[in-house]
Amino acid sequence: MKRFFLLIFIMLLCSCHLNNIYENEEAEKAAAEKVADEFYNFIKRQEFVQSEVLFSSGFYKISSREDLQILLNATNKLVGNYQSRKLIDWKTKRIEGSNPSSEYFLVYEVIYDKYPSRDTFRLVKEDGEIKIFAYNVNSEGFIR
Repeated sequence: MKRFFLLIFIMLLCSCHLNNIYENEEAEKAAAEKVADEFYNFIKRQEFVQSEVLFSSGFYKISSREDLQILLNATNKLVGNYQSRKLIDWKTKRIEGSNPSSEYFLVYEVIYDKYPSRDTFRLVKEDGEIKIFAYNVNSEGFIR
């Protein structure tokens, strides 16, 4: 009977998922901001097609490359050329353990030459690289 309980205990212990969760780490924020820096460098140079490499496979399951190009070109046409940005909010969540993952959330106030915007990024770590999973641009330029 003792062996039975010991065996059950060992099986339960082995089936446990042990994870450590780290939130809002400055180093993770800096890593996510590097991806945003690359993205805005492409936007500033109007190299919209080149920016596609920064987006995750999960993004492309929801939106096509053509949809992304339509968004980036419409933003450039209606909101204007990119000028500058300021990070106004951010969050990170990194999980280490048996089910590791990393998620990042960045919000920027962005100055374009016609209208300002609020750009929101949700990023994920995919194959060891941080990629854009969701990108949203909110600006009056789209409704005027």
